[in-house]
Amino acid sequence: MMDAIGMCLSSPALGFVMVFHLTVHVSSDVMHIYILRHISALARTLCDAVKLILMWGLGKLFWLCGIFPFLAEAWHPGFIGSWLMFPAILAVVYGLLMFKKKTYMPVSIKKIAGKLHFEQKSDKDGGSIKVEGIDDPFYMPSKKVKRQLRLRRQAKSADHARRVAPVLPTGTLRSAPG
Repeated sequence: MMDAIGMCLSSPALGFVMVFHLTVHVSSDVMHIYILRHISALARTLCDAVKLILMWGLGKLFWLCGIFPFLAEAWHPGFIGSWLMFPAILAVVYGLLMFKKKTYMPVSIKKIAGKLHFEQKSDKDGGSIKVEGIDDPFYMPSKKVKRQLRLRRQAKSADHARRVAPVLPTGTLRSAPG
């Protein structure tokens, strides 16, 4: 640790890069905290999962095309190589489909007329995963969700007040509650 700090102090360029690197990481964390004010933690996590796949694919594509060498990532053959990302991508896609379709088996393979077909199960089919709904505490950090819950509670209380209010004869004016 002290060796790295000593190197950064002796080289202004290296010191600048280290400070810039730390600034980028801190600003990324601050941005994640700020984003949670507008979207739920679940939505941000889903975006991060898709971002991982996209970044890996673009890195391989840049290497294959020979463009943007500073962003390209070479293909690593062997037992512990780049191909290990494919099962990880399948797991992420399966998890996203499982969440979206609300079932443990979002995709099934059917043989129709001698050909294999993928069949998606929709949430209309009665998913097997119980979803607590928007009132689940997992969704609570989002301002949008809090606003929707507040509006729903107001609508329920207004509906309840309408049902409980006495029925007045025709032609009688109701005074405003005050």
